[in-house]
Amino acid sequence: VSQSRYSVLEPSIGKSYNGVVAQELAQTYQRPAIVLGESEDKQDRYSGSYRTFGDFDMKSFLKTVKNSIFAAGHSGAGGTSCWKNKLDIFKQELNYRLKDEKFEQTITYDLELDAEEINQDLIQQIEEFYRITGRDFQPGKFLIKNLFIEDKNPLSKKHTNFEHTKISCGSLDVVKF
Repeated sequence: VSQSRYSVLEPSIGKSYNGVVAQELAQTYQRPAIVLGESEDKQDRYSGSYRTFGDFDMKSFLKTVKNSIFAAGHSGAGGTSCWKNKLDIFKQELNYRLKDEKFEQTITYDLELDAEEINQDLIQQIEEFYRITGRDFQPGKFLIKNLFIEDKNPLSKKHTNFEHTKISCGSLDVVKF
């Protein structure tokens, strides 16, 4: 990562893990990351995965990079490749074109609440409003301010890894499945 701010060549990782490693790098360094390795045909190109950070559209960006052979997937995650003999030029172009870009993580939510505002009536109103979910009807996302975890306990002795957990937050208890 030190030589190239946005891409890593690591043939030993293997195709199955490129995306996982790219995601970890993007989150750790708070910028898009590309992890490349040997392509399946092992010919004259490297292939791998990209992950973005924040709202940056990495797929559209990679489609404009001269030495990117392709960009597939969606704006935040996908695959790409470059010619082996153009790897250094590929890295230089990424670094140059992204050097002034500001990458900020964004949190999108539908409603902001203070923990003190939450009561059974409000929960029932929200449940009624969001009772229809599915394709094109996503469940609501909420930012709850002033909510502090005081305690957490597994719901059963079988699930001591906190897979199913009761979380106590003052006057509000929530359950995580």
